[in-house]
Amino acid sequence: MKRTVKLIALLCALLMIVSLAACGSKTEEKASSDKAESGAAEVTEAASNLTDFEWVKFEVPEGFEDTQESDSYVAFKDKEDTYRGFHVSWKSVSPSKTLEEIAESDTQYSTNASVDAAVELGGRTWVPVHFDFNDEPSVYLFTQIDEKHCCYIVAYKMTENDAAVQTIVNSIEFVPENL
Repeated sequence: MKRTVKLIALLCALLMIVSLAACGSKTEEKASSDKAESGAAEVTEAASNLTDFEWVKFEVPEGFEDTQESDSYVAFKDKEDTYRGFHVSWKSVSPSKTLEEIAESDTQYSTNASVDAAVELGGRTWVPVHFDFNDEPSVYLFTQIDEKHCCYIVAYKMTENDAAVQTIVNSIEFVPENL
């Protein structure tokens, strides 16, 4: 009788092992089929050069590296010149203020800052504010995200015509629901 109980227990253990192995292979097959089905999405994601932050996506210019990130801004610096870099930030704004007024009030304490006429860059309207940083031309660029928020890019030792700034403004996308 003891032998029969041991044999039944052994058979049950073997059945459990076989069933677990079968379940595992089904999970792997399902994961493989899910991956195949989502392959198109993965290709699209891989084809995109946009770096995704919670509230903004943009292409990081070549030669720049991530230095800081918070809920309201990201900062990158040039790998060759640590004083050359940019911040991409957002802020809440009053719907009654124009971009020019926002730019002027935000940069009023910057030395030699001048608010210039709005320009079209990357399909968006930006208000540039030129200033000097370490005796180099630099720029703030302000744009409206939605009626309650604006974005500003501070480009140190670069202007809106610099290739790195063009890379950002031509690729930038906002996710206002994450602000």
